[in-house]
Amino acid sequence: MQVNTAQLNSYLQAVYPLTEQQRKENIRPERWDRVIMLFEKGDSPALLPSYTLWSAYNAVTRYEDYRIANEAGPDRRLNRVWFGHGADLKVRALTVADSLRQQWAN
Repeated sequence: MQVNTAQLNSYLQAVYPLTEQQRKENIRPERWDRVIMLFEKGDSPALLPSYTLWSAYNAVTRYEDYRIANEAGPDRRLNRVWFGHGADLKVRALTVADSLRQQWAN
């Protein structure tokens, strides 16, 4: 399923909700920009981006897995992406993607 800009923004809003201040001031969080960059870049330099809901989910997981380059150590990062907040966000991203897929298919 191809994702347009409005749909991508809806997906990101559901995964990374905007604060009230961000909504009032029409500010897009930096992590949205980074996820959008990953989404537009595609899964591999050898492949063209597909702009699908699956690609949006993969951009979120890639961001969560690699976003903090200078963490205290690999064990801490592993714990965050497998069991901590990063893992929770990836599960939410998958749940939201599946829900939106069903909603947009109708």
